[in-house]
Amino acid sequence: MRKPWKLPRDAYAYLLNGFFPPDISLWLALSDDVHGHEQLPGRLRLFLPETSMPDGQGGEPGILLDGYRQAGTRMLLVQCLLHPLCDFEHPFERAGLAVKVWPDPPPRLEIALLPRLSKEGRDQLGSLFVNGNFAEHLPATRWRTRVEAVPDGEPLALQPRWRRPAVTGRQISGNGK
Repeated sequence: MRKPWKLPRDAYAYLLNGFFPPDISLWLALSDDVHGHEQLPGRLRLFLPETSMPDGQGGEPGILLDGYRQAGTRMLLVQCLLHPLCDFEHPFERAGLAVKVWPDPPPRLEIALLPRLSKEGRDQLGSLFVNGNFAEHLPATRWRTRVEAVPDGEPLALQPRWRRPAVTGRQISGNGK
């Protein structure tokens, strides 16, 4: 039985109103133990912290990888990740071995055309995200932490990786234009 996710306080408000929380992401990949040959050059880990801010935002990461049998020996892998206040680059997405479908889904997706991960590739994907079992307390509202992938077996470097939020939207000059 899976342990239930410990969602951040504000995530429930999003879900009850029919929306996904802002820091939830979803990827698809295809694996095939018989005909799959794709994998990363080595096993990587992304250690996700529990995050918090003075205003109560943040929370514990939630990690899920589930598989659904397809025709023949293929399996569709669905990776769902709750990553409160954490930014990162997904190594499988960068390598073209997985496709991000939430947020920002692709305009077109043909699952049968995804590269087929080998058993090792599927195992790499399943062990990529790790609850780091440490906390990062961010100093101010809208700050985020950057998480970098590290090769399996390397020690975790715990150092502040915060960044201020980018200014978004149109800036209004002093004369109202």
